[in-house]
Amino acid sequence: MWVALVLSSALFESFSNAASHAASKHASTTVIAWWSRFVATLVALAILLLWRGGLPPVPAVSAFWIPTLISMSCNTVAALLYVQALRYDLSLAVPITGLSPVFLLVSEPLITGSFVPALGMIGVIVIGAGLYIQNADVLRTHGIFGPFKHVWREKGPRLMLIVVLIWAVT
Repeated sequence: MWVALVLSSALFESFSNAASHAASKHASTTVIAWWSRFVATLVALAILLLWRGGLPPVPAVSAFWIPTLISMSCNTVAALLYVQALRYDLSLAVPITGLSPVFLLVSEPLITGSFVPALGMIGVIVIGAGLYIQNADVLRTHGIFGPFKHVWREKGPRLMLIVVLIWAVT
């Protein structure tokens, strides 16, 4: 069952990215970002209502609401930048999201005090190396820092890198 859920998640995410990229020619970044979040919220609420039989109780403590408002603000910025990044070359921008675990290796110990186990670190390093090698043609022509320079010169991947940094904190 989990394999089917993972594959369907990846499939729907790719459809969402492609639809956002296509819509970016006709609609503003804000409209696309808010519409995609609105639809996702409706689907999540419907699943929650069907699965649990109702909405969970709302916490009344400020220890919940202050971090929630900060997270919502940061994720709003990330959503707008994400959609803006999709306006550019998808094949360069979307793979940058694979760097999220790499940034979590730094942010997680700082925020929660917990560390990723050694086997998990190896997996994250493999992901990072795969993204680096994806730009092998640039590596051959521009040296060891060529892939970094190539990604940084393109606006879409640069925006997506900022998104991933925000995600690592939120």
